[in-house]
Amino acid sequence: MQSHKNLRIVGVIFLNLGMLVALVGTIASFFKPDLLFSETMQLYGPLKNNLVFVLIYICITEIALFFFQFYKIIVYESLGVGLILVLIAFGTQFYSEINQLPFNPTIFAGCIFIAICHIVYYGAYLYAQTIEDQQNSKND
Repeated sequence: MQSHKNLRIVGVIFLNLGMLVALVGTIASFFKPDLLFSETMQLYGPLKNNLVFVLIYICITEIALFFFQFYKIIVYESLGVGLILVLIAFGTQFYSEINQLPFNPTIFAGCIFIAICHIVYYGAYLYAQTIEDQQNSKND
């Protein structure tokens, strides 16, 4: 049966899709901030720069994960990054409410989507590993 191999491929596709979204989103926000930060948000100076730097840090992490996946299976690292992205998404929302700033649902949705992609990779890999272990135990 090849189902566990197909499941791993689906997981890798999701992981790379999440990485691509992070990269494109960061580049877009850096060169065209209006895509993520509308003029009505009234973000100027250090506050706007802080949000852009958070996106840059996420992008750097995703690039590191991308290259690291060729050297090692990054199952637990992917789960960790996914959970951190969930915290970033909700932390950004909380930060906006505390400081009475308009909340941008695009950043929230992007972080949640990327986090889900990482968590799907983790789940798909572990489930495929379970199937493979069961098949190997039957063969023994």
